[in-house]
Amino acid sequence: MYQNLILRLKVNKLSRYFAKSLLFLLIIVTLFLTTNSSVYATDYYVNATDGSDSNDGTSEEASWETITKVNNASFSSGDRILFKRGETWTGIGLVVPANNLSFGDYGSGSLPIIDGDRTVNTVFDTNTRNNLEIENIHIKSGTAFGLSINSSNNVVITGIEASDCGNDNIIFTQNSYDSSITNFVSHDNYDNAPGATMT
Repeated sequence: MYQNLILRLKVNKLSRYFAKSLLFLLIIVTLFLTTNSSVYATDYYVNATDGSDSNDGTSEEASWETITKVNNASFSSGDRILFKRGETWTGIGLVVPANNLSFGDYGSGSLPIIDGDRTVNTVFDTNTRNNLEIENIHIKSGTAFGLSINSSNNVVITGIEASDCGNDNIIFTQNSYDSSITNFVSHDNYDNAPGATMT
């Protein structure tokens, strides 16, 4: 009887030890996940020719097709939206749907083109969203603006080409702070003089 009691005590002690260890591990994992947004980050691919909006968008083989899909999708912090080089999206503007996103390119060939076709007021609108990266996209033919940094902070712009827009190929509106532009090309806007503009 005493041996069984001692055995039960040892088992209970061991169980408590494992329970405490498991709880500690769960706390560590939870803290890691909540402080590292990149853990949740997903790459989304957009291909105007071979994509389909019925796909999940999370691989080149299952890419989305349209800007409309991007505008209406739900994203998590750190997600990247990548447009296929050599492709063009015409007649609709991109309106950034969330904070903490990156927009870029994949594949080979010329820069992906988002073309407002002179029917879209603003071709690429940051839409008051913050902490954005925008790189390697050709933005063109907005009736007013190409790339509008619209009351957004911490926007990093790299390798963007903007052209053929009615007022400004790129514009920073009021209340836009702590942003940077590198390797930016602006040309051929059809109203005012080309170049980055601060208003």
